[in-house]
Amino acid sequence: MPNREPVIVSKAVFDGLEAIRKSGKVNMMEWRRVQAIADNKGYYDLVVWLQDHQAEYLTGFSNGFTTEEEIKRKRDNEKRKTSGPTRQVR
Repeated sequence: MPNREPVIVSKAVFDGLEAIRKSGKVNMMEWRRVQAIADNKGYYDLVVWLQDHQAEYLTGFSNGFTTEEEIKRKRDNEKRKTSGPTRQVR
């Protein structure tokens, strides 16, 4: 069974990807064009990440992207949902 987990990227990379995706100016499958737009718009962390992580980019395109911050937020929310009261009320 293939891994369907989202690719974890830094917040700067995630923000750059989201901004370019929302602009609608490029087919996101064309990573070199995404990289060119990122360079033009000043998303330099994304430019470097794309250069070094083409396979991860394509995986993220199908599985999605997330950040460590988002994973931590979801984990914290899950803990709050599953943890019971810290003391009993009588």
